[in-house]
Amino acid sequence: MDLSFPGPTFPAPPSLSLRCPDGWEPVFLANALIAARDGESPEGFQVNMVVVTTRLVDDTLGLNGLVDDMHARTIADMAGQLQQTSTSTLAQREARLSVWLLEPAGSPFPLFQVEAVLLVKSSNDRISHLVQMHGTAPAGYAEHYGGVFRAIFDTLAIA
Repeated sequence: MDLSFPGPTFPAPPSLSLRCPDGWEPVFLANALIAARDGESPEGFQVNMVVVTTRLVDDTLGLNGLVDDMHARTIADMAGQLQQTSTSTLAQREARLSVWLLEPAGSPFPLFQVEAVLLVKSSNDRISHLVQMHGTAPAGYAEHYGGVFRAIFDTLAIA
């Protein structure tokens, strides 16, 4: 048996692109497909946007079930307080959007995080990819960065 990646049995994560505002710069994180930070972040925190994917096999939860599980972990692990949730369309796919107030251990101040989550099918009917986008800033800058993050998320393109 010959196996390959990417290939029909093990498809690659989706190819995607985003547009960040002028002044943002790339950040290289081991587990992120894309990451960037605002070069003019407030002192004491690098405002950032990160995109990660998770391969799912024979998913039975669907987007809402997966997001509910993620929310439970965020509440437990990061003292997260869900501020708002909605459904939208990003990259011509259903997406769940969430707004969080996070108080991670060791952080000198609470954080504001906007999250967008969507499912992307692959060439293998058993495999899909959960795409998660997170924009994070100090909570005191939520009003400014909320619009910035949403504008970035709205540029998502998936090939």
